[in-house]
Amino acid sequence: MRLDDDLLSLLACPVSKQPLVYFPTGDGEQTSPFLFSPAAKLIFHIDAATGFPVLLAEEANVLSDADVAKLTERGNSLGVPTGRAR
Repeated sequence: MRLDDDLLSLLACPVSKQPLVYFPTGDGEQTSPFLFSPAAKLIFHIDAATGFPVLLAEEANVLSDADVAKLTERGNSLGVPTGRAR
């Protein structure tokens, strides 16, 4: 499953109001695609049945600073813009 680029350009983190970073192949413990908010330190899941992101803060996974740094580094290495310095 791949999220449409037009949809991705419209989505923002409901907490930080900043752009979200799409990881189509998951990462580590997250084996399915997800959206990452570096600013809010959150991961938002994508519903497998519908393909729609679940953008509810209470449903998101909270990340540690180390996990944010790891995902930011992974995104940068894959050429995924994370909004953080490379």
